[in-house]
Amino acid sequence: MDHPSLESNHPITSCVMRVIALEELMPKRLLLPLAPMLVAGLLAGCANAPWQPPTYEAAIKRYYEAHASEKNGRCLAPYIDGLTTVQVVEDTPDQMMVDAGYLYRDWVKDRDDPMDGGGSIRECSGYNHRSFVLARSDNTLQVTEMSGARRN
Repeated sequence: MDHPSLESNHPITSCVMRVIALEELMPKRLLLPLAPMLVAGLLAGCANAPWQPPTYEAAIKRYYEAHASEKNGRCLAPYIDGLTTVQVVEDTPDQMMVDAGYLYRDWVKDRDDPMDGGGSIRECSGYNHRSFVLARSDNTLQVTEMSGARRN
């Protein structure tokens, strides 16, 4: 199967080659009804998944939830509900430094209060900013440092 118009070093070449190989292997009477689904499936399998968050995001959220406190120690069970800003300050083979703005809430103090007619208690929610240092090891990222208040 020789297709000189495809550059061998192009990032989608292997995906395109799979589509061409499938076309050459399947009889046309079978391929035509299935073509749209097959092509979409093959190309989707080759595409990067833009809806997946960067790997450092999950590491930051886990570490924050396990170690952070907010509002001068009054909020001891905070979690990051969403990142508002992320800036990779340094990215080396050994580590990554990230400045992150986030919306936090608290597992204990942010809840619906049934005694308040279904109202909500939002004592421990707000926006904040922290810096994180992540170490690289075996293709994983692990937070080693975090700025801001900590409970442990």
